Amino acid sequence: MLSVLLFLSINVFSLTVSCPLNVPGVTRGQGDGGFEIHISGSPDKYLPETSYTIRLTSPQKKSFTKFKLYLEQSSEADGTGYARPGTFQLLPHDQLTEFDSDCTNTISEASGQGKTEIETKWVSPPTGSGCVRINANILSQHQVWGLSREICEYKEEREDKYMDCCACDEARYKLIFEGLWRNETHPKDFPKSLWLTHFSDAVGGTHGRNFSFWGEGQIATPGLKQLAEWGATRIIDSELRSQSRHFRSLVKAPGLWYPGVNANTSATFRVDKRRNLLSLVSMLGPSPDWIVGVSGLNLCLPNCTWVDEEIIDLYPYDAGTDNGVSYMSINIPAVPQEKIQKITPMYPEDERAPFYDPVTKFMNPLARLYITRDKIIKKPCDDKSVSEMMDEISVVDNEEDATRPECAVTPYTPWSNCSVPCGKGLRMRSRSYVNPNIAQRAECSRQLVSKEMCVADNPACPGDEEEEQIEGKDCKIGEWEAWSDCSVSCGQGLRTRTRRFPDKKTAKKCPHVELIQREPCIEPACTDVVVDPLCPVTPWSDWSPCNASCGYGFKIHTRFLLADQQHETECLQRVTLSETKRCKSSHGECKRDIMEVKTTCMLPEQTGPCHTFHERFRFEPMKGMCIPFSYSGCQGNANNFYTQEECLDYCRPVMDLLDAASDTTSNITNVDCELGAWGPWGECSTTCGRGFRLRTREVLVQAQGRGKPCPLVLSKRRSCKGVEC
Repeated sequence: MLSVLLFLSINVFSLTVSCPLNVPGVTRGQGDGGFEIHISGSPDKYLPETSYTIRLTSPQKKSFTKFKLYLEQSSEADGTGYARPGTFQLLPHDQLTEFDSDCTNTISEASGQGKTEIETKWVSPPTGSGCVRINANILSQHQVWGLSREICEYKEEREDKYMDCCACDEARYKLIFEGLWRNETHPKDFPKSLWLTHFSDAVGGTHGRNFSFWGEGQIATPGLKQLAEWGATRIIDSELRSQSRHFRSLVKAPGLWYPGVNANTSATFRVDKRRNLLSLVSMLGPSPDWIVGVSGLNLCLPNCTWVDEEIIDLYPYDAGTDNGVSYMSINIPAVPQEKIQKITPMYPEDERAPFYDPVTKFMNPLARLYITRDKIIKKPCDDKSVSEMMDEISVVDNEEDATRPECAVTPYTPWSNCSVPCGKGLRMRSRSYVNPNIAQRAECSRQLVSKEMCVADNPACPGDEEEEQIEGKDCKIGEWEAWSDCSVSCGQGLRTRTRRFPDKKTAKKCPHVELIQREPCIEPACTDVVVDPLCPVTPWSDWSPCNASCGYGFKIHTRFLLADQQHETECLQRVTLSETKRCKSSHGECKRDIMEVKTTCMLPEQTGPCHTFHERFRFEPMKGMCIPFSYSGCQGNANNFYTQEECLDYCRPVMDLLDAASDTTSNITNVDCELGAWGPWGECSTTCGRGFRLRTREVLVQAQGRGKPCPLVLSKRRSCKGVEC
């Protein structure tokens, strides 16, 4: 697509290698080898100082052993200061990646193990840093492949919209409106009624700085209200024509309707010295009152010339006339009417909103405007007729040939009935060419069919869960679950509790019912907590929900490292970025199939091929008990439990069967667990500031029968303090 070519590209490797991958005896492949660099959310542009997940993937699961992933700036930053291309951060507990020891701002493999993809975090650079190139060199099957991906900074519209224009000449522009809104790039809840998806006719014009018919912070006019809610342009057309003295051109481009929502539509317009601003607006439908467009876009340059071309990403706005939060919300008029406001991942702050995303805080554009100057109309600055021409207005019907005699059209037919017996639908009207044969030979391209949304006489359909109004007495809700642990271990934090609807369908009908509650909590004072000035971190997040659908599981809370790049490696060893706790599912004990339990608990020990150490527990059928073993952190099998308690709970049926069998054969000798002596204290975990030291002991003899079991904890730690950082 044009949008991809303009802003985001994966290129064949042809750049100067800043961090080469030198492997003796291998050749460099031509092209990228099918490898790809993915950025979370698939953004066209990056938001400054925002965290993104970067994935390097291989084609058809072809593994690779070595790689280097590095950043470089591909365009000069705004201003005079140097701006970095952002920084990489390793993911917690990731065993596949590490910071490269030879190159800055570079991630490489942690081991020679084969892999099909890797992930890391990229924190984008500050505002004004320009474009960034993410590069990769990859060793796979005795060849080195290279690829890069460029992404540029998202910038707000220019702030020169009210600058006086000094251009004497006039200019004519062609405008192309391209729809980008589609399910594949939409965050969530894309409209299920695809046949209703559309952009309405785009209406607007070119005007001066003392006039505006829509913009953020303004109150929508009656015409804009009708456009935003129904895509109807009659009233707003009338409003704009009544203000014709403010316009050089009125612009109207045909709407884009399913299945052509991602096609494009066009119009032409003119600008002059006094009317150099473009405003255009279109409804995003179906929606309560959402619109896209530009307001007061200045096409005049400070050097008294006109912009050659402009490409503008369009994002949604809430017109403030309806309180609905989802695409197919029932009509809830806003009384009093609210101001027009930009829709963002944090506004409206409602989980039902399709753009709500407090994590990534990024939105893909829904449409794009391509504005290209195609003609300059020379005008002397002292031309006396200019003032007279200022009072004239050109009204642009959908295409340039609107005024050609061979393209004359008949009046529109009356509007058809609404296409549905209940709820929201479509209605349309049509017209035809006066001389169809002549128009065909002249290749006329007038708009012959006009559509807009409508509501049937019965606004709510029976059984329509999204639009059905129900009373509070029908909103059956479960009991509040227990309060979560405090989000901090010391000082002041937050705790949460949740409740659920027994029937998931009820959630859509009862948006007013509170499902999450938060309240402050206070733990003991943080007397021994020393903030490491070298390794600042964000506050802890809330505890996640329990990951078990039944029985016992784990919950996690995390925080992010805010340290400078040169200290990241050291800080990852000094601070903890995630913590887990054992939790019990709110759905009670698991109902397990006895054959599944038996199969799992009889599996042999599998440590996995990785190179880290994690103490886990497995059921040992020969001993009829759960014993610890060293897990490498990857692969293995299902006979792998975080705690001895979890292992015993899961494999209890097998233990009972083994006990029953042993009673009929021979008695097992009871043997108590025997432990070795405590080892010496290890070195302090930090070279400066506060850290900890460990000592451990080993199990000499495992308990058997009904003997005294071994303790779960085989290590001790105590605090230590190095020199001041």
